[in-house]
Amino acid sequence: MISKKGYGHVLCLANSQMLNYYIKPTIKKHFPGSNVEFVTIEEFRPIAWQRLKEIRSKKYEAIVLACYDYELQRGLEKWQGYFLLTGAKQKLIIDLKGNKLNVTAVKFFLTGAPHIAVETLAAPFVARSVEQRVDKLLKAESKAHSSISLGQLQKICYLRTDHWFGIKSGGSVTHIAGVSKGFSQLGYSLFFISTDKLELVDESVTPINVVKPKGFFKSVFEVPEMVYNKWLVEKASPIIERKKPDMLYQRYSTFNYSGVLLARKYKLPFVLEYNGSEVWIAKNWGTPFKYQEVAEKIELLNLKAADLIVVVSEPLKEGLVELGIPEEKILVNPNGVDESRLHPDIDGNSVRQKYGLKDNIVVGFIGTFGRWHGAEVLAKAVKPVIDENPNVRFLFVGDGVTMSQVREAIKEANVKDYVILTGMVPQPEGPTYLAACDILASPHVPNPDGSKFFGSPTKLFEYMAMGKGIVASDLDQIGEVLEHNRTAWLVKPGDVDSLVEGLKTLIDDNELRERLGKAAREEVVAKYTWKEHTRRIVEALKERCG
Repeated sequence: MISKKGYGHVLCLANSQMLNYYIKPTIKKHFPGSNVEFVTIEEFRPIAWQRLKEIRSKKYEAIVLACYDYELQRGLEKWQGYFLLTGAKQKLIIDLKGNKLNVTAVKFFLTGAPHIAVETLAAPFVARSVEQRVDKLLKAESKAHSSISLGQLQKICYLRTDHWFGIKSGGSVTHIAGVSKGFSQLGYSLFFISTDKLELVDESVTPINVVKPKGFFKSVFEVPEMVYNKWLVEKASPIIERKKPDMLYQRYSTFNYSGVLLARKYKLPFVLEYNGSEVWIAKNWGTPFKYQEVAEKIELLNLKAADLIVVVSEPLKEGLVELGIPEEKILVNPNGVDESRLHPDIDGNSVRQKYGLKDNIVVGFIGTFGRWHGAEVLAKAVKPVIDENPNVRFLFVGDGVTMSQVREAIKEANVKDYVILTGMVPQPEGPTYLAACDILASPHVPNPDGSKFFGSPTKLFEYMAMGKGIVASDLDQIGEVLEHNRTAWLVKPGDVDSLVEGLKTLIDDNELRERLGKAAREEVVAKYTWKEHTRRIVEALKERCG
């Protein structure tokens, strides 16, 4: 039992996606009356060992890992081992189902440490086994594959195989929901086979069959995604046999080739949604893969096996053609928007009142704070803007890996009174936050290796649908979708001074904001709805497969 005085000082680690609207209420119920310090795992993990001495000096009453599902938590035993070194009196792991694990040295050394050792030793052998199977599939694909004929298209199976759990907001959520709705609007029946439940997808219209990862591996990275292929094919097969889809659509994820196996097994046309090389992303925006060669082969297998590859930008297509993928089976299809969910008539006054924005001019940014989003560049633009117009406020909606850089920039410039950091908000509430803004910023930055920016930001199309004045980086597709001084004000990517001048231009000219916003709304409704996005996929598949 927890005493009425609480646990004193508590440190809670949690995924940024769930922190605000799931983890904080849950933890406060567990530790009433306690002073809880919340830190996102994304911020904490890279500096965990550097912070160990600091954590020990603070003598926390409790340290907690709060997660979505205890059974799915990666690195569980390693977290337990780390917690034992912190010196906290209570060491707990809590999930949203109410499960609670008290971490003790006895439990860790009897079960956790041996588990880590066995998995670490077995991982290379598992990876090699998977690689050998993929080699055989690649060899067979190069000899035998030709496009499978498409009969009457009525029912679609959508494979969502990402090992991201409890995700309630962000571009992937928007894209999955948008494609799902787009197919439905065209009159096609669709069902999901997914690793998790999906936000914004109406299960009464689009059933979701959840196949959770299951297996021995939790303490190592990359291997769980590899072993999931066999498990998913086993569990998905009876679903496909029962529902009898006419086409298989997969959103590509790291180390996954289950779509290839299922499409071949049931002779289904295979459409691959390819949003970029996960190998490149890990190398440039994250941590390079340990089993990079396996990842590369699996990516290549998917690309060769697909009857149609849907990419969101020309740079992605160019990269695939360089790999030897036939140009005729690649469809460039920018992201889109649900124009009925995001529109200029949404009332944002509740958000303005919540944060005391009153008559302030509000510059807004929404996102998962990815390394390509440029949120830290926007943070550096705050001081020059408010020095000239102190009536301006900046609303940062979301959280993620660059949030620490955003906070640091705000702290250094001493402008915290002019900035609101909301943290993650539930996806359905996103439009209300955008409606509270007068100007919307898309300050994307160039790729770190100098290659072309291959993204198609979903926020870009959402901004356009809201009919607000947009200041955006003139960066590859962003500069192609938007037209300077007609649908947005474009600025030099990654350049704080250019961004500041763009923001000032729209801050000082309300008529310009309205003109740009109106034209942007008209453009996005005419060209970039999810219905049109999915129509292009169907037309391209029919052309490919007959």
